[in-house]
Amino acid sequence: MSDLLNEMEPLAQEMRKQVLNELGQRVTPLVAPPWDELRKQIGRLDAVLQEANGWRAKDRQGAVYLKVACTVLAIYRTLLPCFEDKRALLEHIKAVIDLINFQGGMDAFLLDHFGISPEAPDEAWDRICTDYIRRSQERYGSGWVVEQGIKDERRCFFNYRSCGFADFFLDNDAREVLYLFCATDYVWGDALEKYGIRFERPTTLSEGADACRFQLFRMIRG
Repeated sequence: MSDLLNEMEPLAQEMRKQVLNELGQRVTPLVAPPWDELRKQIGRLDAVLQEANGWRAKDRQGAVYLKVACTVLAIYRTLLPCFEDKRALLEHIKAVIDLINFQGGMDAFLLDHFGISPEAPDEAWDRICTDYIRRSQERYGSGWVVEQGIKDERRCFFNYRSCGFADFFLDNDAREVLYLFCATDYVWGDALEKYGIRFERPTTLSEGADACRFQLFRMIRG
């Protein structure tokens, strides 16, 4: 636990740095003000958002992810007037989020988040069913509340009753930015298929449901 926490703050700082650097390369030709000026505006709004939302961070993990969320929202709101179509900006931000989340490769992401690896594919199902809640709690802290749902030989369901990102972006009237974070689930969800696991997410907090339902199904190959 302590090792994870020690790694999180520098990771958050690096994520914020990469978001700004990557977006600077992607959007500079599309906007009128110089990027240095926009970067300063982003920094000022970022600070305002962090001050206004600091109460949300109940623990160190929550503080890390709050900083990431504030930076992304500050970027979105600062750059939005520079785009005729906000979908283009959202696509840029999503591309950067995916790049950062999966920069070490999908195998590294799945090992880090689920404890599974290509070297032991037959153990993937049991490891996820046994360790996922513990891993989630250690990584995200008390702002994310996950409960065990149905669990049997073919199904393993997890229900997120609370999500720090959902709380932040919905309360700050930025549902469209929240969707960018939600979309990441299907990137790693598709990658689980090589382990014989199908991922579904029929409901989400972002759409007003009482939980984000992560449903894993063990596919029987024959």
